[in-house]
Amino acid sequence: VAADPDSLRGAFENAVRLSDAAAVLRMIREKPQLSREVTRKRLSSYTKGSLAADLESARFVASRHAEALGDSFYVRLVARVAAMTPAEIAMRRRAADALGKANDEYAAFRSPQAIAAYRDCVRLAEAVRDPLLDGEGLNGLGRAAYALARYGEADSLYRRALSVAEAWGD
Repeated sequence: VAADPDSLRGAFENAVRLSDAAAVLRMIREKPQLSREVTRKRLSSYTKGSLAADLESARFVASRHAEALGDSFYVRLVARVAAMTPAEIAMRRRAADALGKANDEYAAFRSPQAIAAYRDCVRLAEAVRDPLLDGEGLNGLGRAAYALARYGEADSLYRRALSVAEAWGD
């Protein structure tokens, strides 16, 4: 397998497209982050377009991730997203959009604006019981609070993010 991260990512995406379980398992063991990124990307695509192929691809990668690493978090996450109603899918999409906006605001050193968008993300993610977006939103809130020297609030938010992750076995 190629050592270059972009080459490895391309090879992984190709193995997923071909449903080459052996190659996918080998690459997950080499670089576990690949399966996390691809599963998130496929769930995001599914949420935006509700294409069954994206959901099946996410399910395939999550299953290989669990098989390779003994970590079933993504299997449970895919199952949760698959069980969502159309209204919940729309709400998850809004949560993901809010997270993207919050990350952009934070990257531009606009912590107050980031906090508002992270709060939207968390509110929506909690409503649809999405542990990935909820945890990422809480973690982002913690980073933004820390950047504003609100250390007690940051600590509390990081603890909430950890609690969400632990509750879902992540």
